[in-house]
Amino acid sequence: MIDIIGSSNIKRVGYDGERKKLYIQFLKSNIYMYEYSDVPENVYKELISSESVGSYFHKNIKNVYKCDKIEKEEEETCGWLNKRPIQDSGKE
Repeated sequence: MIDIIGSSNIKRVGYDGERKKLYIQFLKSNIYMYEYSDVPENVYKELISSESVGSYFHKNIKNVYKCDKIEKEEEETCGWLNKRPIQDSGKE
């Protein structure tokens, strides 16, 4: 997972390339993470490298991809979240 610094809306972002799942945790939701399905890797890369992560999310992801809410207990048991190295885009 990548911590998003400076975003007024998004706390963390993660991506599972094998399953094409994008995971987003919002600042106002410490209990849940949101899983977006069938998200191409280029969308994830554009999200984390955009000048405004929140704006990119609202224009290109929200209401575009199927979304499921994941409770924190489920998030913590997802093996890939703990095994993948953190990649820092150097932006927001």
